[in-house]
Amino acid sequence: MRVLTAEELRRVIEWPDRDTPTGCRNAIALMLMGWAGLTPQELSAIEVEHVDLQAGSVQVSGGERVSARTLGLHAECQQLIRGWLSVDARPERPDARWLLPAIARPHRGNQQDPSYWSRMAAREAEAAGLDDVTATVLRHTFAVIAANDAEAGWSDRQLAYMLGCSIDHARSFRAFDAEGVVVRMQQPGPQPRLEDAGGPEIRRIRERTAALEEQFEQMREQVERLQGQREEMQEHVERLTADVNVRLANAHERMDAIAEAQGELHEENFRVLAAGGQRTANGDGGLTPSVPLSTRGAGLREEGEGTADGGGRQAGSLPRVEEGESE
Repeated sequence: MRVLTAEELRRVIEWPDRDTPTGCRNAIALMLMGWAGLTPQELSAIEVEHVDLQAGSVQVSGGERVSARTLGLHAECQQLIRGWLSVDARPERPDARWLLPAIARPHRGNQQDPSYWSRMAAREAEAAGLDDVTATVLRHTFAVIAANDAEAGWSDRQLAYMLGCSIDHARSFRAFDAEGVVVRMQQPGPQPRLEDAGGPEIRRIRERTAALEEQFEQMREQVERLQGQREEMQEHVERLTADVNVRLANAHERMDAIAEAQGELHEENFRVLAAGGQRTANGDGGLTPSVPLSTRGAGLREEGEGTADGGGRQAGSLPRVEEGESE
């Protein structure tokens, strides 16, 4: 992995002629690659509205294997962008969409091809006396500087955020074995400080990261408490379920007993009805068979017929008075 020293990086960044539109644009691109770790695809995707000079930050949309993020801008880069966005510096319309558009005709004002930035970096570095410099070399240089900046003390998570990569990939830059490169970066000279390069946005990111870590710990403790409450509730539900099952079993037993008693009562009633009698109470509490009222009337008539006189009149009945007779 090829990495530049801080002095070599500064030499490449300062080489373009900033008095020309192309040189000013290329210098901004080199700063963003070497001092912020942007990829060529991310450079081409930056729009004017993604830059906040008041906050000193730029929104990076990300790309293949790179996450979207918000990065702080170096103070020198902010000043250069402010001049680049003025009406007199940009060759295309002031309302153009892209921050670093194509300048050469017939593509002036259009989105720049990402492959251009790596070719441009190699060309500017070769003019500055450095060979084999690409956009990837500039990005790796930024990563190694950030990973070994003891004063800034970036964590693996913060480094991964700035690079838009995984934590394991970001951690690999700490294990970079070119100790000579790291030593030369720490020598006195015109070296970019990550705190300055980040500006207020990076400081806010660090504060926000610390706050999020604290919130994460609080949420983890809350989750543990909720898990304990869940276990207690589960035990309580199990106890209630067992009690309900016992109550249901007892209820079923009582219902079976009632059903059995009703069955016996129905059988007894059926036997009584089949015998042609029904239960009635007499004076001494005994049971006597009942006699229908119609049967009783017939018996009385038979008795009356047996005591009638020869005329067929019942005893004790009044004689009939014949018509024409007098008493």
